[in-house]
Amino acid sequence: EFESFLMMDTDGSGLIDLDEFKTALKSKGYNFSDYFFKYIVDEICNRTKKNGIQFDNYIRVAARFDYLLHYYNNTPYFQKNSLEEYLRKTFFQDFW
Repeated sequence: EFESFLMMDTDGSGLIDLDEFKTALKSKGYNFSDYFFKYIVDEICNRTKKNGIQFDNYIRVAARFDYLLHYYNNTPYFQKNSLEEYLRKTFFQDFW
């Protein structure tokens, strides 16, 4: 994963910005709206006081998406909100 992160970090800053983050997650099959990607990056940047996402937080984000998507996909249909709404409500619970 670290080599992949370095390849995504096209400016060599040690951080991935919104565009790099979107590209990385879309390559993993996460096709969220631009608004949702911006929401995630803004929240992480606000909490870490950085201008991008560091490698350790990128790994945590990817693992969190995998976990929440697995849970969401195993939730009965009638109990589901939209995927992005569900992730906005749950993504940062117990994340920090």
